[in-house]
Amino acid sequence: MLSIRHQRRGLETLTTNSWAMLYGTLVMGAIALIRGDDFSPQWTLSYMGALLYLALFGSVIAFGAYFTLVGRIGASKAAYSTLLFPLVALTISTFYEGYVWHGNAIAGLALILVGNLVMFARPEQFFLRRRLA
Repeated sequence: MLSIRHQRRGLETLTTNSWAMLYGTLVMGAIALIRGDDFSPQWTLSYMGALLYLALFGSVIAFGAYFTLVGRIGASKAAYSTLLFPLVALTISTFYEGYVWHGNAIAGLALILVGNLVMFARPEQFFLRRRLA
């Protein structure tokens, strides 16, 4: 993966992400211009606040953290961290939006957690514990 190669060469994650986001902005801007899409944002506090939040936390910090994780533990293991996103989202929604938990959500989250445990546990340790019990 490109991020791993950059990190092994000693390039900073923030720098490489900045360039990648610039390239993405230019490509998407060109596509929007070709399609004739409108670039006029709403200059309200709520719109600009949400835009700033998404740009900073949803892009800069999130991608920086994820690609740092990829560099440390590898792409295959880091990909499994994305399975925890629903758990985080539903927990935040519970506190801020009053989300009410239902059976499907609980079962889904249980499957996510069990899947992560199976993925990250060493199989020989799992079977050794079962034999000793």
